[in-house]
Amino acid sequence: MNMQKCKNCKKEFSYRQIFKSFWKGYKPFQCSHCQTKYVHSFKNRWIVGFIIFIGTILASTLSFSSNAELAVKLTVNGVTLAFFIFLISSLSLYIFSFEEEEKTNYT
Repeated sequence: MNMQKCKNCKKEFSYRQIFKSFWKGYKPFQCSHCQTKYVHSFKNRWIVGFIIFIGTILASTLSFSSNAELAVKLTVNGVTLAFFIFLISSLSLYIFSFEEEEKTNYT
């Protein structure tokens, strides 16, 4: 699987660049070669919502199927949820898409 490429210079975005942009709240980023600015597409937000939903279901199923005390179940649920969300989001970066940032003219 390949990352998306810059529309201007065809340089592939780095995994680290996209991962950092994603975990900082969908911050815009620049192509490292031609400095074109890109933003996350709306589709990426749907993907992340789905990831959080699936992670929550998986974590809840695993932690609440045991016979442990509630405090232990909640702790296990939180740790498992964080693990699943981090793992699944790391893999989903390959299907993210980006758009060039619109240039606004205020004159």
